[in-house]
Amino acid sequence: MAGASTGAAAQPREPEARFLVAQPSHSLGQAYERAAARGDFGMAPGRILESLLDRYCGSPQRGADECREHLFAYLQERLALPEEVTSAAFWSMLERIDAEFDRLVTSNPRSRSDAEFLAVHGRFREARRDIVGAALDRRLFGLSDDLLDLPQRVGELAGDSRMPLEQKLAAYQDALQRIEHEHGVRLMSVMEPVELARHELRIREAADVLGPEQRREVLERYTGPEYARRYLDYHQEQQTRSERLKAFNQERDLLLKQLASESSPEQLRQRMLAVDQRLFEKYDLQ
Repeated sequence: MAGASTGAAAQPREPEARFLVAQPSHSLGQAYERAAARGDFGMAPGRILESLLDRYCGSPQRGADECREHLFAYLQERLALPEEVTSAAFWSMLERIDAEFDRLVTSNPRSRSDAEFLAVHGRFREARRDIVGAALDRRLFGLSDDLLDLPQRVGELAGDSRMPLEQKLAAYQDALQRIEHEHGVRLMSVMEPVELARHELRIREAADVLGPEQRREVLERYTGPEYARRYLDYHQEQQTRSERLKAFNQERDLLLKQLASESSPEQLRQRMLAVDQRLFEKYDLQ
């Protein structure tokens, strides 16, 4: 019996290994769907997918390689990849896209202006299409691109003074439905619902001042009542603190000017320490 037990223990544990690799494959697919909805997925897809593989597949090289093949098989079916796009070719294309983003975008300062960044990013998208082809580019990165462009579209709607509010809101909902239909996703499942709510609030607030109940109603439609309550409570707390801080600074500036005219530098320093402590307590900024 002892010999039989030893022999069994020495056999390869292939079924268990396969189970461990297959276990994360479903969650890996879900993670891909969320990653593909990020605005930066179309900029650095290779790095983002490598990060997913590291997170979901563990460190053993064989398991990681199998997991990579699981993900590629999922993408083959999900995106209807052409037969000529092999696993090796697919990962190589993503590496080239990452490199093009670094060359065209990362190496350029982004702080100059939004218009200049959009122009640079447009050139990167053209280079990306040259690497993968227009049809595959749209299947791989269309969702990411559309969601990256969505805030700009919302800004255009919010800033259009000629369009009635209801027409703006309908255009926003049409944009969301088009994205869902074209890419076969539910946006509420691949991005934070509160982000969608913020876009609608931005459009509404550009047209009129919203009261607390109106904001709550919009948030609840996207996030549910509990999240909406916590979100509004948090932002109300931050707004109240900001108002207290503004009052603190205004009163402190007045006292500083007053004391500076009647104090030596050392006296001013000592007096302002006492002033600050009193104002911190007064405005509850401890």
